[in-house]
Amino acid sequence: MSNITANKFNNIREGQFGSAPALAATKYFIGGGICIDSDGRARKAADTAGFVTGGICSGGTGPAGSTDNSAGANDAIDITFRKGCDVWLEATGFTPAATDYNVKVYWSDDQTVAKAGTTTNDILAGRIVGFDGTKVLVRLATPGEMDDLAGIAELTEASGAIGGTNDGDLPAFIANLTENAGAIGGTNDGDLPTQTATVGSDIAAFTDPPSAAEMALLRTFVNALKADNVALRAGVRECAAKINTINTATTAQIRELADKVNELINA
Repeated sequence: MSNITANKFNNIREGQFGSAPALAATKYFIGGGICIDSDGRARKAADTAGFVTGGICSGGTGPAGSTDNSAGANDAIDITFRKGCDVWLEATGFTPAATDYNVKVYWSDDQTVAKAGTTTNDILAGRIVGFDGTKVLVRLATPGEMDDLAGIAELTEASGAIGGTNDGDLPAFIANLTENAGAIGGTNDGDLPTQTATVGSDIAAFTDPPSAAEMALLRTFVNALKADNVALRAGVRECAAKINTINTATTAQIRELADKVNELINA
């Protein structure tokens, strides 16, 4: 592909609309930030664990489009909001500057955002795409958006398992497959060359038929090889079982990630 050479209609999508049932005894205001709580209800945006950005309140389904549910029960009305749009919000804890472009900000209250580390729960509001004085233009995160696709790192493995930040486990385990201390192979592979050299140097002097001592030497060597092979096969089976467990867990995490990406695309 190459750069376009004429104006082109790209069917750009602006911010979309969404809605969620209201919380009991709550009065919402148009223009205020909306988050969705773990019960799927619209809440005033706040630094509250479990909240996910919904958008900016644009109306309600109360009488004459009212957003007032101060006398209502849970789910008595729905709150509508604009999502994925750009909105001016107050900044707290920092003076907006050009270097803040594309910096993530988090809800402090329903009209104020702060940078990471200055709020308790870091509920992602969106990214800064402009600023004016103490205000920042924030491109709101859409429902289902992942904060830098957090969770991809988890695909590597849980603590102590093969892979990821603990990938030393796999090489260490493979080394263990070679043999226990003193056995033929692995870090003690000097055992095998030593026995091979012993047999190799002696075999030319073997009598015909071999003496009892010569046969004993061969038996010792063969038995050591057999024992080594049995241990190695057991280790390989154990390693295969661990890898299968890891693969099952990783497959589940990949499916979860795919679901999140699909949710983001269709938000």
